[in-house]
Amino acid sequence: MTDLSTLSHDDYHPLVGEVFKLDAAGDTLELVLDNSKTLGEGQREGGPFSLLFKGPKEPMLAQGTFPISHDKLGSHELFIVPVGEDNDAVHYEAVFG
Repeated sequence: MTDLSTLSHDDYHPLVGEVFKLDAAGDTLELVLDNSKTLGEGQREGGPFSLLFKGPKEPMLAQGTFPISHDKLGSHELFIVPVGEDNDAVHYEAVFG
């Protein structure tokens, strides 16, 4: 499992538009990394950042920590929060402080 403390915005930003696989109670959902942005300065090496994902309308996930994987980053757990939805997708955010 990849250590989250070693990942930075520079690791995720090139993956915008790519699919991440999330395990939610035995269901595998595909989330697309829709955007990544830096959040200024902080104590985290490389600075704080956020990731915005979009996923299917059903099932809509409650905020929580889920196993997620990507071919280039490996697998790790990610705390995500639903932040909105539109006609096609539910939008989730993960913040790294």
